[in-house]
Amino acid sequence: MGKYLKLGNDPGAERWTLADHADVDKIRQQIAEAMEEEKAVRVPVVVGKDAYADLLVNGGEVTAALVWEDGPAGGGMNIID
Repeated sequence: MGKYLKLGNDPGAERWTLADHADVDKIRQQIAEAMEEEKAVRVPVVVGKDAYADLLVNGGEVTAALVWEDGPAGGGMNIID
């Protein structure tokens, strides 16, 4: 199962892949807090095979965020706005 992050409300916005071990709920919470407090948060994303980098998310500029994990049919997503 893949884990992903998409920022902004533009349907064509770039999507980042999260590590398999990423805690989706924790990342949702961190981004929601960053948006509420208009501060920045670092989110580790995949940049290559076994290679990761911190994506700096400016909560004061993000209009919406979507963090999700692929799962079996019937699963859901949470949108942060």
